[in-house]
Amino acid sequence: MKLVNFKAYESVELFPGPRLNVVVGPNGTGKSSLVDAFFLSLNASTKLLGGADKETSFISHGQTRAELEIELYNPDGPNWVVHRAIVRKDLGDEVGKSLWQINGRKCSKHDVSALVTRLGIQFDNLTQFLPQFRVREFSKLEPRSLLECTIRAMDGSEAGKPGSMVQVLGELSKHRVEQRELENKVGALESALEATRTKEQRLKGEADRFREREALRDRVAMLSKVLPWLELADAKVRSKNAKAEAAVARERVVKLKAEARPMIEELDEAKSKLSAMGQEFAKARQSMEDMVTKREKMKDLVEDAKSDVQTLYDQIKNHERDIAKRRAQRENLQSEIANQKSMAKKLDPGAGVQERVDELNAELQTAKEQVQAFSSVASELKREVATGDHRQSQIEAKLKAYEAVMSERRQRCFERVGSRKAGQSLRRVCQILDQARAEGRLRGVVEGPLLATLDVPIEVHRNYLEKVISKNNKYIILFSDPADLEMLESKFPELAFAVNTVVVDMGDPFRSHPASLEELARFGVENYLDATYDAPDIVKLFLNRSEAHSSIVFGPETMDKDEVFRAFPALNRILSPKSFAMYRKSNYGARQLVASSSSINRANVLKKDTPPADEIARLQASLDAIKADLAARRAELRKAIQAHETKVNELTTLKAKIGELKKSSRSTREQRRRPSARRANSRTSARATGTSSRSCEPSSQRKSRD
Repeated sequence: MKLVNFKAYESVELFPGPRLNVVVGPNGTGKSSLVDAFFLSLNASTKLLGGADKETSFISHGQTRAELEIELYNPDGPNWVVHRAIVRKDLGDEVGKSLWQINGRKCSKHDVSALVTRLGIQFDNLTQFLPQFRVREFSKLEPRSLLECTIRAMDGSEAGKPGSMVQVLGELSKHRVEQRELENKVGALESALEATRTKEQRLKGEADRFREREALRDRVAMLSKVLPWLELADAKVRSKNAKAEAAVARERVVKLKAEARPMIEELDEAKSKLSAMGQEFAKARQSMEDMVTKREKMKDLVEDAKSDVQTLYDQIKNHERDIAKRRAQRENLQSEIANQKSMAKKLDPGAGVQERVDELNAELQTAKEQVQAFSSVASELKREVATGDHRQSQIEAKLKAYEAVMSERRQRCFERVGSRKAGQSLRRVCQILDQARAEGRLRGVVEGPLLATLDVPIEVHRNYLEKVISKNNKYIILFSDPADLEMLESKFPELAFAVNTVVVDMGDPFRSHPASLEELARFGVENYLDATYDAPDIVKLFLNRSEAHSSIVFGPETMDKDEVFRAFPALNRILSPKSFAMYRKSNYGARQLVASSSSINRANVLKKDTPPADEIARLQASLDAIKADLAARRAELRKAIQAHETKVNELTTLKAKIGELKKSSRSTREQRRRPSARRANSRTSARATGTSSRSCEPSSQRKSRD
């Protein structure tokens, strides 16, 4: 037999001896691969191997073609050489196809099956081929089945021909079946005969009872003829007695009527009185109802009057408050008028007003500068708020993208959990828990499905995890508080029991590693499985306690797994990129330690789009910090705007004061200018009058007057 690119064999040839051949070697060295190659080269079903069910899975890793060639002994001529090539288009193709040849000529797999049948090779015969996983089935075979399998193996290719031991055994079995059928028929006939005899005895008893019944019927017929006469005599006696009793009863009725006549008269009188009282009671009841109606009306009128009085009282109170307000306003106006008068007296229309105006202008300039400063602060705060809003929108967009990725991972879990109904139940439970989390009704931590919570950046590690985690735990929902699970079970019992759930005690300690990485590095071990992923604490604790990830290691394909296990017996599960080895005690014999190996398949749920959990936590923390900072900035902005408005109001007040002062100064100057003008006009007129009068006086008098 010759193998090329078959499982762990790159190229190998096997030349078996003519008698018993024994293949010896440690686990995982390819002993079973030789048996698999023998089967596949002769078109045997992969189901008989108990391992992979796809033929392309036997192609070596990284190859697209595997070749098998087997030479079968032919005593009548040249040996038969069967050649098979398993080909797939690319590394991801799981279907592939097979090419067959017999002695260098192309053929079909049916031709190979016909050759196998002609040579008497029986893959389904446990006495000719006994795989390891069918040992228990072989031990449970009945002696007859074991004999048939042995005879078929001895006959080989002659098993179906006339005169063969198999055919003789079949005919013998057929005759044995016929014999049993005849024995069953004889037994049935004997049972029927016994039943007939029993029935005969029963019928004899019934005949005796029938004769007794007929005699009783004759006696009944005779008595039925005598019975009317006996009944007539009895009726006559009863009629006579009844007539006597009727006479006595009539006499008693007459006597009772005579005694009851006064009572009847009293009863009639009482009935008439009762009728009159009923009429009076009806009148009294009607009058009472009228009084109740009047009382309700009066009560309504009283309530209306009370409401009117309360309204008038409120109006009076309002008028009093208005009067008090007007008095206060009048007093304020009087005090303001007095202040204005005092200010008007104190104001000097000259330099004093101008100094006050200069002071107010200085205050106005200061207020303007403060308004500009507050405006710049408000603008800076607005820019910071806008920047924070932009950063917040960016982080929220990233979180939404991560949420979409998490939703896609959950969708893969829903599709692969099992049946369609199981996926719908898991989806509904997740929706219920998400809603409860958003509404704040969860008392503890709830995570799940489990595979959707794992962050595994390296592809081979994702393959490890999906291989190691048990099917029941891949899609489990974890609760830290039993009250949350009880809430789900009480409100949705049909969903809670359709989905795998568990309560994790967060107080349980983590299991430690059996050995340090420095000790394991000497044997080629790379790391422990619990170091390959990141997840919430509840998930890490569950995998540590239930799946024992702290005692599972992995390394390269060249690592000697048996040596690792011998050095560290606690490490009974060891991974490599292509295989997964498990060490356990045997169920047979001396219960020695045995090893089993299985292949590593590509992950279906854990993909490259896994968002890093620490990045999500960092973004969420950053988002919370930005929201808090934005709230603080917005509060500062509101304070700055309020201060800005206050300064603007102060500025407006100062402008109004300056305007009033200027107006007051201008009016004061105009008032002072008017009296001086009148005095100047009077002096001019006086001078003019004096000149005209002096012109008529003598010069001596003018000189003395001047």
